[in-house]
Amino acid sequence: MPTLVDSSQFTVSVEGVPVVVPCVEVVVFLGTTVDEAILDFYDRARTALGDALTHYQAESMKTFGAVNARANAMVPTWFTKPRAGKIDYHMLLAGADLNTQVSATTLELSVFRKPPGTPDQQAAERAEWRASHQKGSHLPIIGASKFRLTVPPDHPLAAPETVRTWMLDLEMLRSTDEFSGYCGYALNYYVQNAEADLYLPAKMALSSFCLRYPGLGWDGAIQGKIFRYDAASDDLLPLVKRANWLTLLSSRTVEFLGGRDRLAADLGSDQAVSFEDLPLGVAIQAGPEPQTGDLAQRDFLPLYRRVAAAVRRARVEEIDGSGKGFMRTATNQWLNAFDVEYGAV
Repeated sequence: MPTLVDSSQFTVSVEGVPVVVPCVEVVVFLGTTVDEAILDFYDRARTALGDALTHYQAESMKTFGAVNARANAMVPTWFTKPRAGKIDYHMLLAGADLNTQVSATTLELSVFRKPPGTPDQQAAERAEWRASHQKGSHLPIIGASKFRLTVPPDHPLAAPETVRTWMLDLEMLRSTDEFSGYCGYALNYYVQNAEADLYLPAKMALSSFCLRYPGLGWDGAIQGKIFRYDAASDDLLPLVKRANWLTLLSSRTVEFLGGRDRLAADLGSDQAVSFEDLPLGVAIQAGPEPQTGDLAQRDFLPLYRRVAAAVRRARVEEIDGSGKGFMRTATNQWLNAFDVEYGAV
């Protein structure tokens, strides 16, 4: 299948071991978790990826193991027979042992289970958030879950219309208005920092690619920052990580940005950026397919920049540095790339 990205351009190997690879990523964050919607995401992802997922790491496992019957039964058990008092669940499946190399094929569920509360529970939560906000203290967000699927750019699911339809049909986008999501090109990279001979070249390449090609994303540490308390609505506000090819906003976020009509007007009416209503939010699409851009060629991704400007007030302000090779300044330079005003030649 033809793709818009040259995979070889963004693949880095160290002595034959791949440590950076390009992919198409689908990411959804949830505040309130609905078990049936999580299982819908998981089941559809496993069907789409099939036998390409060969290894997994879950819960307290210290290393990756081969996918087996136990692995296949784990997630359905978590959400059909949840253990009393257990809140957090984690599983990462991949197309390789990620302790030894990177893979473009991954499926991650990082869940802080928080079912819809009773009115009294919700009122108590709001009172806690309000008090914390009035004291000027940082609000600890409990309940932010992350769901991430990545596939190689030549995978059938990566085709723009296919992945768009797949993502917008997720049950979790119809089950709660506490969501944020995005889809576009990204880089997966080797993350085992104990193996410095592989990890450091991976981080250096990740930084170099992301700072030159602003349309490339990466799985940075954002899960704990994707919601913030909004005093005007006295509720949690789902934030935007960053503008992307597909940017999904919940109805809460749309209202914070001034409402649907204001947001549509800010995005423009030339249909280069499309605007689609969802049951509990909207999906913004920047052009017919994802792009990487290239600052060296002055390809600044104007459609992505238009989306970035429209959603800027609801964007995460900053993210933590990713360590040696991609420190805090460079990390936030990437985060802010669509806000920079580039001068004429």
